[in-house]
Amino acid sequence: MRTSKVDPELYKCKAISLSDDETVLNGYYSYHSSGSYRDHSILVDELDAEIGRVYANMYEINPYTICRNTGIKLKDEYLYEFDLVQYKNGLSSVSLGYIDWDDFKKSYVIRTSLNYSSCVEIRNYDLEVVGNVILNKDDCNRMQAYSDEREANHTPQQKVECRSTQRLNKLAKQFLPRN
Repeated sequence: MRTSKVDPELYKCKAISLSDDETVLNGYYSYHSSGSYRDHSILVDELDAEIGRVYANMYEINPYTICRNTGIKLKDEYLYEFDLVQYKNGLSSVSLGYIDWDDFKKSYVIRTSLNYSSCVEIRNYDLEVVGNVILNKDDCNRMQAYSDEREANHTPQQKVECRSTQRLNKLAKQFLPRN
């Protein structure tokens, strides 16, 4: 009989605590709704060193800062949504991006800019996690500066038309109104 082990880490998420707006919590997400009351919490396992026991504590969180576990392991650590990653693009250039879910590809990808929706697949690069865009304002500002710089240095390529397209466009211009 085959037994399969489920890694409980797969069900964890990260979020910012509502109590001090700086503490990043890592645990199991819990949502409770009663009438107009809604409670978003994280269940965190904490070790009491004196007794040697693990206790579970609930902390209320900001629901807009939830970062789910992607299930992708990187050097024995899981990637979370909105993790800021550095990766080598080509032979020597190092690029910056963040982990996000792509509805079109139905998988997690590296978003290469905050300004537009370009992305690359995760499996093609050697990644290094350097922060989190949602959980740290400095990381968000770093990614925004990188996106702005990349956009400023980007020069659009001229679209090359094949001969048949050139001919069709030339014929179509005959029927367009002239100024």
